[in-house]
Amino acid sequence: MGVLAWIVGLLLAAGIAMAGVSKLRGDAAMVETQERFGMSAGLFRIIGGLEVLAAIGLIIGLFTDGQNAEWIGFLAAVGLILLLIGAVVSHARAGDPPSGWVPAIVMLALSVLYIIFIGAR
Repeated sequence: MGVLAWIVGLLLAAGIAMAGVSKLRGDAAMVETQERFGMSAGLFRIIGGLEVLAAIGLIIGLFTDGQNAEWIGFLAAVGLILLLIGAVVSHARAGDPPSGWVPAIVMLALSVLYIIFIGAR
């Protein structure tokens, strides 16, 4: 696995883990976002848990290069792509300006790059 895969994977895992932990803790900014999206606190915490699990899956994928468990990183990135598409749609429905979508779009792009880089061995 190349250096770019490691860089993208670590950046993505760190960013998505921070977002997930913020949702799980119920940080004020995340509660405001959850309310603006019209989601229940329970659903928002489930999303946060999925984000944390995805971050763990990405790291596992990086450390199992060429082994039988490397597909875990791939599946984690695919799951993140689905979650992040949902995030972009939620921002759009909430009437957020496109600048508010940037974190979700950046994480979405990193998820796609992760898949590309882990496949380009």
